[in-house]
Amino acid sequence: MTIQRLCVDLGNGGFKGAGVRIAKPAEGDQPEVREIFTAFLPSKVGVGSVGMGALSLGGFEKRARGEEKPIQIVSDEGAYLVGHNVERFTTLLERFDPSKYADSPELRAVTRALLTQMVDGGTSDVALIVALPVDVMMAPNAKETIKGIEAWLLGEHRFTYDGKEACVNVHVIKAMAQPVGAFFSWGLDLRGEWVRDEDDLTEASVAVLDSGFNTLDLLLVKQGRIEKRYTGGDNLGVRVAAQETANALRARYGIDKSLIEVDAFIRQYIEKGKVQLIIAGEKVDLKPMIRQALNSLATRTVDFVQDTWGNAREFSYVLLAGGGALALDAPIRRHIPHAQMLPDPVHANAIGLAKLAQRPGTFKGLPA
Repeated sequence: MTIQRLCVDLGNGGFKGAGVRIAKPAEGDQPEVREIFTAFLPSKVGVGSVGMGALSLGGFEKRARGEEKPIQIVSDEGAYLVGHNVERFTTLLERFDPSKYADSPELRAVTRALLTQMVDGGTSDVALIVALPVDVMMAPNAKETIKGIEAWLLGEHRFTYDGKEACVNVHVIKAMAQPVGAFFSWGLDLRGEWVRDEDDLTEASVAVLDSGFNTLDLLLVKQGRIEKRYTGGDNLGVRVAAQETANALRARYGIDKSLIEVDAFIRQYIEKGKVQLIIAGEKVDLKPMIRQALNSLATRTVDFVQDTWGNAREFSYVLLAGGGALALDAPIRRHIPHAQMLPDPVHANAIGLAKLAQRPGTFKGLPA
């Protein structure tokens, strides 16, 4: 039996996953080929289906190029739409507190959809590293939280993915802090082996700033150990800017948008530099509103970094990870000029922990 070793990052803005694909050589003397792969699903979920019955525009329907439909996950717990554009078909169900890690049909549905994409359908056996925020891992009830995740995630999951039968069997789970993944993304190869200078592990101080949707996590690894004094988290993720933008939309235009919908506006602003919304028949430019909200978040983020790390000059490396880091790159670099953005910062945590998952001995009870 082959057990795939994967990482899932149960983020509030989006669920991220990563693994290492191994291609065995056709001939015995050829080396195997390894490559990283990633998956992403917006943390959107709602009850319903994409079926429209006989409802149509008689051939005038328009669909944006590349637009993705939600995924329908059906099990004995019901039918759920997850992922992209759920809000076009049903009301979003939002969960943004630590209790979201407890068992719920909504959480199971999104996790099952992500795992199915990672294993490419069918029946699969997996071992998972689950990435969690620093404050969750450092909380007094961390062990209870992890046991709660194991209770609903371990074992066999049978469901349909857009009508196709699927089964994922989770054999073992290991919980790790999200920014630890960024550290390993920087330092490990696809076999889980350390590939940087030995001094970078035994002597250097490596700091990680991980800005996600809900949290800002800071981590310091010094001489191969986590330094608690310089490690911590706060609810200073992109959600803060999303909430400020949502409040401004309500106050100025009288419209209500979910935080996940506003997060999509912020992502569009970061990627394309412009965001427009039609309100009462007129195109409204949201760029000034979003820019102001991000500037406010940047100020609060830098203040938190200053309180925890000072100017960070005593650290050998400062690594930036998370989708929020893309939005806060400029102000963070002004405060910490030697900070460096990791490749693919959105998936950096998942990539690093997927690399760690390949290392023999990472999962207790699994063969090397």
